[in-house]
Order: sequence, then C-alpha cells, then structure tokens
Amino acid sequence: MRLSRRFVVLLATCLTLMTFVVTLKEVRTEQLVQQISLRERAEQLAQRLQEFLVPALRHGSLEISDLTEGFAANEHLLGITIHDMEGRPLAISSALASALQGRPGTRARCASQDLGCGEFITMGGVPTYVYTTPLHLDHAAAAV
Repeated sequence: MRLSRRFVVLLATCLTLMTFVVTLKEVRTEQLVQQISLRERAEQLAQRLQEFLVPALRHGSLEISDLTEGFAANEHLLGITIHDMEGRPLAISSALASALQGRPGTRARCASQDLGCGEFITMGGVPTYVYTTPLHLDHAAAAV
C-alpha cells in the first residue's frame, strides 16, 4: 500500500514537472515569435517612413515634425524621433517627447551605422521596443 502511494506521488510529480517544462518552452517560443514579428513590423514601418522623409530632408522641408507626428498617430506608435548623425534631434513626436521626459539618446545601439536594429528599453517602467535605422540621402547616411 505504501509503495503504491509513493509511486502515485512520484508519477504525479513527474507529470507536473513535465507539464511545467513543456509550457515554459511554449511560452518562450511564443515570445520569440512575437519579437521577430515586432522587429519585422518595425523594419516595414521604418522603410515606409523613409519614403516620406527622404524627399523632405533633401529639400530641407520644415514639414518633418508634421510628417513624424502624423505617421506615429496613423500607425499607433508611441512616437518617432529623427536625429542627425551627431545625435541632435531634428524632429520628435509630442507623445514620445513626453514619454522620454528629458532622457536624451534613446535609440537602439546598432553594430553598424549602415543597418537598422532594434532593442527593448524601459521607459517609465514599461518595456518599449526602439528601432533605429539610418536615412540615406545621396548614398550617405543623413539621419537616424
């Protein structure tokens, strides 16, 4: 009788542990899939934004702030900021400006200045995905 109780307890413990391990693996896989999807969406949005901004930057347009504000609102983004290559802001959407609360230099650290990259940062206690990509004007990076 005691042997069968021990066996049942051991079996229940093993099944519970296996269920926990499988569930943990599924959760991590789902998180990875969501991160990949988020990165792909950020890349697509950056490419679309670049299509609007590059002509405006070429012509020295003052509409850059309006373009970033409208794009961020239409795409339901926290915000957009455009910096020159020295890191000085050219334009920043109002929602992002208030979320940054004076925190300068909030952008992803890319391995190459010629490629886009993204990372999670914490803003106001909330994990936020930040994507950085260079804007190319006449084959030279003009802004990020």
